[in-house]
Order: sequence, then structure tokens, then C-alpha cells
Amino acid sequence: MFKRRKTDRRLGEQRDESRAEAGRRKTDRRQNDRRAGVRIAYPIGAAPKILNIKSQVVGITPNAIRFFIADFNPQKSELKEGDRVKLSIKFRDSKVVKMNGTISRREKHYEDREFFVCLLDEGFPQERLDKEQAYLLKYFPDFCKDSFS
Repeated sequence: MFKRRKTDRRLGEQRDESRAEAGRRKTDRRQNDRRAGVRIAYPIGAAPKILNIKSQVVGITPNAIRFFIADFNPQKSELKEGDRVKLSIKFRDSKVVKMNGTISRREKHYEDREFFVCLLDEGFPQERLDKEQAYLLKYFPDFCKDSFS
């Protein structure tokens, strides 16, 4: 005689697993895929400045900073993937934060700009990220609507 399965495997369930357990497993998977923190993207005029490298900050995350060098020449550049760097970052409230990090990625982007991603040894303080996000939401709401949603 034909024996029926206890659950429907098309819904991602395993044998002898209730629907509630399958739902919890899917929720756990989605939570693991989410970012650990906020990514803050800046409009050109509002971005912090890196004082010791002539560059423009594009965005920050809790553990990294992304920037570009406008007139970058790869033959003359001293920045390469894997290089250790010391950054002095000046925010709009004139506070300077000194951080150490490693260049993890170099990307060529449109308009002949080279973007660099620097992973920081110690991340940005959460208070700093909150201040930056609040400032951008207040003074650049149209930009933030596209970036944060």
C-alpha cells in the first residue's frame, strides 16, 4: 500500500519537522544574511575628509571606509591591496578620528575613478555612526531616501 509523507518537502520542510520549525529555520537564515551594521553613503559635499590622503569619502560602515582618489594614477600610486594605512578622518563637526586599517579592495569605477575599501582595525564608534546618519537625514533627506531604503 502507498504510504504518504508526513510533510510537504516543496515548502522546505524536512521529514518529521513541523511547519513552525521550518518557518523558524527560514527566519534564522534571513537574519544571518543581514548586514551586521549600517552602511552610510555620503553626497559629495557632506562627506568627511581624509586629511593624510588626498581623497573623497564615499561611505562608511562600522568596520570599513570607502573612498576614491579623483586624479588617481595607478603607475604612481602607493596604495595597493593588502597595504596597511593610517587614516586621519575629519568629520563635519571638526572632530578628527585617527584609525588604522588595511586596503582590502581596489575597484575601477566609471568616470575613471579608483575606489578603495579600507577595513579598519577598530571600527567607528556607534555614536559617531548615529550622528552621521542623523545629520544626513536632516540635511539631505532626498539623498537618504534613495540610499537608506
